[in-house]
This record gives sequence, structure tokens and C-alpha cells, in this order.
Amino acid sequence: MSKIGESFVAGVLDHLRSICVFTMPITNSYERQIFKSRNSYYLCWGIECKELIVRACCPPGAADIVTNFEITTFDGTANPHLGLACIIIAGINGLRRRLPIPEPVEPEAYVFDPNDYNDDIRVPGDLRDSIIHMDSDEWFKDMLGENFLDTRGGGVGEELRHRQCDREEKYAYIVFNY
Repeated sequence: MSKIGESFVAGVLDHLRSICVFTMPITNSYERQIFKSRNSYYLCWGIECKELIVRACCPPGAADIVTNFEITTFDGTANPHLGLACIIIAGINGLRRRLPIPEPVEPEAYVFDPNDYNDDIRVPGDLRDSIIHMDSDEWFKDMLGENFLDTRGGGVGEELRHRQCDREEKYAYIVFNY
């Protein structure tokens, strides 16, 4: 991978917890996130490993040339324009700060400590965690604007409040508002 690509991916990994609000926008997105292996829950990347959060892809027969990367936290319910915009600005931040990319993870060789509950290296487990990370990310506030993030957080917060209601309250809410 080129140095520019490495810094871009490092920026995406650095802001991935904030990006999840845009790429996994509803509570069901986190329920559909099936973790296939022990390390797909961590902020790491690997080459040609579909189980990791960020996967670097190589053309067939050329394992040392990375042409693109994939992010597995992009849900089908996401607005693709907002999700892609967030990925781009996170990558730009990595380029501006010249972030070094961590070493790629090999799933079979990765040492996993089941007692390690460090939230700094984990992907958010639910929408509420993603909102907290988005609100604390100063780079996103500067790039997207605090008003936009407040509006986005309010809409997503309404999803959380609606999710906690019982069946009759949900019905009354939907009938009243729609």
C-alpha cells in the first residue's frame, strides 16, 4: 500500500467509531453485525481478510499490491452519501496528520485476551456508543459542523427513544407523527 493509502486508512481507523453513526444508523444495524471471529470486533485491518473491520484488497495473484479497501461496518440502511463523506473526511484527517497505519492483523496469529475490555480498540456495540463517540470527536465537529451533528444525533436519539417504547406507545407515536 502506498504511504498516502496507509495514512488514509489510518485516519479511517482512527475515526471509525464516529463514522458508525452514519454507516450503521439504526439500532438493528448493530444487531445485524455478526462477528465471525474474535478480532472482527476490534479496530484493526488486514490484507484479504474478510473477518476484520477494514480489509485491504489485492488483485488476484499480487498479494503485495493493495488496490482498495473495504469497511465492513457499512450497513444497507445507511445513506451512502453521508457514509462515504465521513469516510473521506476521516481519511483526509489521516493524511493531514500523517498517521502511521498499525501492522496488519493475521486472524490466526492474533493474540486475543478475553479479559481485555478496552473501549479504545473496539467498535461500538450499539447506537448509543456510536453517538457518544461522534459527540466527542472534535474533528467531525469541525468538518461537518456542530449544527449538523446535533441534528444527526437528535434524529438518531429519536430512534433510540422510539426503540425503548412498548408496543402501544410505538403504535400511538407512529399514528400521531405519520
